[in-house]
Amino acid sequence: MLQPTSKKFILEMIKQLGLALIGVFLLALIISYGKAPLFYFMERTEANHFSERQRTFVQDRTQSGISLIEVTKKTVSNPAVQKLFGKYPYNRDFYGYIVRFLNRAKPKHVILDLSFELGSDLENPEKDRLLAHSINAASHPVSSALLLNNNPLSPSTQKFLQQQEKSIDLQTLSSDEQEQWVIGSNINLPFEELQKSNVRLYPATSLVRDQSETIRRISPIVRVEDKEANQVTYLPALSLAPLLDASNTIEFSETQYLKTDSHTVQLHGQALPIIKWYGNIKKGYFDSSLDQQRPLYPKIDAWDIIKSELLLECVPSFRDSLCQRFKSVLKAYPSEAQTALQPHVFNQQIAFIGVKLENNDIHPSIYRVDYPGIYIQVNALDNFLHDDFVRVVEPPITSIICLFILIFTIALGIRTRVSVGLPILIGLGIFYHYLTFFAYTEWGLWLNWTWPTLTLILSSVVIYTQRYISGENKRQQLRYAFAKYVSPGTLQSIEKSPEKQSLQGGQRRELTYMFCDIRGFTRFSENHEPEYVQHILTQYFRIMNTLILQTYQGSINKLLGDAIMAYWGFPLLKQDQTFLAVSAAIAMKEAMKHWKADSGKPPISIGIGINTGSALIGNVGSEDFMDFTVIGDAVNIASRLEQLNKQYKTTIIISAITYEKIKDRIHCKSLGTIQIRGKEKETQIYEALQFKDKTQNEKMKRRVEKLYASASQSSSAEWDTTEYIDQPNDPDDRRK
Repeated sequence: MLQPTSKKFILEMIKQLGLALIGVFLLALIISYGKAPLFYFMERTEANHFSERQRTFVQDRTQSGISLIEVTKKTVSNPAVQKLFGKYPYNRDFYGYIVRFLNRAKPKHVILDLSFELGSDLENPEKDRLLAHSINAASHPVSSALLLNNNPLSPSTQKFLQQQEKSIDLQTLSSDEQEQWVIGSNINLPFEELQKSNVRLYPATSLVRDQSETIRRISPIVRVEDKEANQVTYLPALSLAPLLDASNTIEFSETQYLKTDSHTVQLHGQALPIIKWYGNIKKGYFDSSLDQQRPLYPKIDAWDIIKSELLLECVPSFRDSLCQRFKSVLKAYPSEAQTALQPHVFNQQIAFIGVKLENNDIHPSIYRVDYPGIYIQVNALDNFLHDDFVRVVEPPITSIICLFILIFTIALGIRTRVSVGLPILIGLGIFYHYLTFFAYTEWGLWLNWTWPTLTLILSSVVIYTQRYISGENKRQQLRYAFAKYVSPGTLQSIEKSPEKQSLQGGQRRELTYMFCDIRGFTRFSENHEPEYVQHILTQYFRIMNTLILQTYQGSINKLLGDAIMAYWGFPLLKQDQTFLAVSAAIAMKEAMKHWKADSGKPPISIGIGINTGSALIGNVGSEDFMDFTVIGDAVNIASRLEQLNKQYKTTIIISAITYEKIKDRIHCKSLGTIQIRGKEKETQIYEALQFKDKTQNEKMKRRVEKLYASASQSSSAEWDTTEYIDQPNDPDDRRK
């Protein structure tokens, strides 16, 4: 059977979970009705955070089996290149010499991330033929890029597509998945000699931008549509070229994998795989010094390739015009003949040829807005070759993480203080933040950061806001419960640390106890109407309670008819609690002098007993009824001392323990020893008279006078006071 505390915790959990679910429901409504703004903001925040993960943790790919041949600023600004080939953009023979040099090696594949559009150099058609001839002479596959456009398909384009199209099995793909692929209406055909060559042509326009206009994904398939003929052609992307050497079939299975005859790429439910980036590219690849320190892939400048080819081809015999110009270049720039590459560096490599210029083939990436397209393509190629795309953690798992965070936050918010729970939640947020980085670096996972973090923040705000409101309510209840029984200063201290004031089960404390009673009040009550008795008691308690609670910082436990039971030392411990209790008694005695001198009030007298000792204070009772009280022998002694005032004709009697604590500051008179009922040993008792410090006496009298005047003016009812309590000849002869 569940304990009461367990039941309370479960009920509180249900309550907090309900509040949190309401908040989530409202958030869902905001997303549903606001739609684009919030959802777009969340998606963009997540994408930016993931980009930071990719920028922070990257891998070198110098052993990837891919070599980059780049047309760079170094090439286009080289006067030797300008003398041989003119200014950029170059004629096609420029790239023909690169392919010719690679033919001397044994590369796995040569990929030209370049589009050679329809048309030729009419004045020098041999330059077109040189590139086509170099491709035909290759013993390895050579692939080149195609560009898409929005023009209608021409008959020649349709015929070309029929020759180029691979057999792609799309039977297991839904139309929604196919719609995600890059779409184009037409392609820019290459020049005629290249169409007739052995080159394999693939669309290069397969990079996909997200909502933030950043390249993060690649489309493995490009759809070319002929709307007039209602015909669709599917072409594999340029990055897939090395996988298709020995295969004419591409098979897809519910976006779980892409399979050729010799290779399988796991897509993990992604029709558009997310590119995993390699290399230390936080500062960008246009920083040449960084390239040299930590290259993305082995890189070679295009001019170094062409120069090496010309040195091998032309130096033995400068037979043609190009070789003659190259001879003059070597004379003008002797240093160019000193460095030459050997073809074997490309053995079993994939040679990727492209342009890396600031205003040519650039795209917005996670690193910069003008990122070279050649680097994006080669990253995608590497991902395909090594089955190394980023895997996205499925939304249901993210939802489970959010639910766990929600439940953990609720439980923590209920079971711990804010000072403990809040640092733990902050630590949880930091831990999860680094967990998303770890998941990417170790497992290549895109673990959603935004939604769990938002769940953590919102649930924490909801829980601690609710706790704050609940705490305010509890403080209000505490104020209401204690305001009439403790001093304002004590009440403020209780409100600051309510958890320290637990009264359940009681606490043992050393307190100073006071009992104060009106003499002859029973006869007075019998001789007057209850309304008049209540009026007199209200005025009496207004003065006495103010002196006890506010002036001398005590606490009132009970008002028993005409009697007051008060104590000092709880809930706050005070070193001078005994002095405050006796001081309050002296002030109460002074207040009764003003009462007796007031013709509008019945003259009454009081008796006060004070004792100091250990007692148990707190809530006692059953689950049905609880009472806050003080229990102990020391309390009973204070009550007995109050009753002795009638016998000794005094007003304030204190015990020996109390006397020892205040004897240096208050004049007291010894009343001898007595046998208190219920005690075996006799007890020394004293009468408290006044303060030893005359200044303190004067201050006390002025304070009481001011208080009495204020309390008398606040009385709102006029009563007939001709009948009042019967007084004996001796005013100190008090009777019950």
